[in-house]
Amino acid sequence: ALLDQVQGAEEVGAAIFQATFFRGEVVAKADVLEYAGGGQWDLYEVKSCSRSSYQKYLPDLAFTASAARRAGVSLRSTFMITVNTQGTSDSGVSLFDTIDCTDELLKAQEGLIQMLEESTVGESLDWALQATEGQVPEAKALLHCKKCELFSECVGKGLEHPIWELPRLSEKRFFELASQSLEVRGIDS
Repeated sequence: ALLDQVQGAEEVGAAIFQATFFRGEVVAKADVLEYAGGGQWDLYEVKSCSRSSYQKYLPDLAFTASAARRAGVSLRSTFMITVNTQGTSDSGVSLFDTIDCTDELLKAQEGLIQMLEESTVGESLDWALQATEGQVPEAKALLHCKKCELFSECVGKGLEHPIWELPRLSEKRFFELASQSLEVRGIDS
């Protein structure tokens, strides 16, 4: 967020709408940035989806959170506000659900966050645009991918014996092997 916006709103519960984060050429906007106290902020993204389909928007939330951190904002939690399909104005049941995505974002999207933070500006923007348009960005194999819940749907999809099965695999050696193949059988000795 613009640093003066963030510093000027340090009262617990104070909110900045459409907070703009930028560092270098990376720019992102959070729908809501709410001060949580102790120098930390909660980031909210509002999406026109339900609790059953919010996961497809996690890459968008990951990109915004990454941009906020790059801009020097300390995030405590990340949330997605979605439509509550059970809510009606007559019943008193809220029309919106607030989903805490903090742990899920860190676990399921760990690889994406690292790719965004380690990538070039152009790659980050391309991945974010693809993700927000419902396209799956091209996967980039990283050493820690095997630990990700999405491994078998992502870089590990269709691999019988992926190189991650090799013992004592260093990051340097991983990238040397990955340049040949992600499948053990496809590697030259």
